[in-house]
Amino acid sequence: MIGISWGGFNGLQTAARQAPALKAVITLCATVDRYSDDMHYMGGSLLTDDMDWGGSFYSVAGLPLDPAMVGAGWKEQWLSRLDVLEPFPAKWLQHQRRDDFWEHGSVCEVYSKLNCPILAVSGWADGYTGVVFRLVEALNRPDVKGIVGPWGHLYPHRGVPGPAIGFLQECVRWWDRWLKNKQNKVEDEPALRLWLQEYAPPKGHYDMRPGRWIALDGWPTNKTDRTLWRLNSVGLTRSADAETVIAIKSPQTTGLAQGEWTAYALCKVAPELPLDQRRDDAGSLTFDTPVFEEPATLIGSPLLELDLSVDQPFALVSVRLSDVAPDGAVRRVTYGLLNLTHRESHSSPAKLEPGRRYEVKLRLNEAAHVFGPGHKVRVSISTVSFPMTWPSPKEATLSVYTGKSTIELPFAMDRSFSEAAPFEVAEYARPRPVTVIRPEADTIEILPGFAGGSKGRASSAP
Repeated sequence: MIGISWGGFNGLQTAARQAPALKAVITLCATVDRYSDDMHYMGGSLLTDDMDWGGSFYSVAGLPLDPAMVGAGWKEQWLSRLDVLEPFPAKWLQHQRRDDFWEHGSVCEVYSKLNCPILAVSGWADGYTGVVFRLVEALNRPDVKGIVGPWGHLYPHRGVPGPAIGFLQECVRWWDRWLKNKQNKVEDEPALRLWLQEYAPPKGHYDMRPGRWIALDGWPTNKTDRTLWRLNSVGLTRSADAETVIAIKSPQTTGLAQGEWTAYALCKVAPELPLDQRRDDAGSLTFDTPVFEEPATLIGSPLLELDLSVDQPFALVSVRLSDVAPDGAVRRVTYGLLNLTHRESHSSPAKLEPGRRYEVKLRLNEAAHVFGPGHKVRVSISTVSFPMTWPSPKEATLSVYTGKSTIELPFAMDRSFSEAAPFEVAEYARPRPVTVIRPEADTIEILPGFAGGSKGRASSAP
């Protein structure tokens, strides 16, 4: 089985049922946890993709059946479907905790049943990237491999941002080995092949991302050292300063530069990627490392531990880790979200006691990024991440206690990562000739009076 997105879900779910005829799977942009890996609840926070994609899905589900496919009874079947069709977001909103509804179909509940070969693929601009790492780590077998490129929610042979790869050739090699028993040694290849991204000035779309392919023998990798940095009043330092309290109540427009949860439409040049984070940093607490004198390679998922309090029973925290360039531009590298009522459990959330201090952990998404000489790492903390995430019921003030709050940054111990063998050139069926009447272009505009009085255009088509 092979499929992307929902098709990728299906391959894993069928593998978990151990269908005798299923000999191998290629899954792209998929999920192992329908609650937290999908577009519904990231860190227990409601993603607006839940309603965005769910509304589109609802409209598709209401379309009539094709008489050529189902015959003369198409209309009766269609009307029967409409009788029971309900808006999907309404259903999902009835399950805001991780309950049996989400456990059903979440293969992380039954990893031991995934006993057929699996090739997992995603991109850094996709919302499902972490699933590749979770499958490789949980299954830890020679017949389970992962590839993460620079792309969005796309097949890699049409991958944008590029470079695209010869993915169809990779598929043939995978099927040859596991369906035809050809001894082509795919099981001897690296457990993970990752596109190690280099800095690029922040903008809403790239045709190409600079970087290189690296190979890892497993996950988590033993090639990194998880260095501990402390959030202090002067920034990120290796040693703790005296405890201070820094408070933030982010404007409700914080997050306008965040980018989309997953980039679906990059193939038509849509500005869905993160913009310069200085706009959102203005409504956030920011902590910077000193400037790096040598390149620093971050590979893995940073872990933030916050000592905090809030003034509301409901609140969320959004954390962005960014690359600050010498010219001041801020490129988002990775991020994480946490509904603070889910600080201990997604299945049994608990209200916050205003004013009480809590110690919470927030793991950011995986990343592979090189911070160049003259650059520095920035950690940005806000109480809002809109429009990616639905806001809290009331505006909350978050107080962070510095000195004790920390972040683990998985930096490479050296720059000796193995170069991955190059992929073949991308091949695909060429589309038929078209006449372009008007070039495609999408724009994003932030209007005066909406974003706290900001003037002018925040971003435009690339």
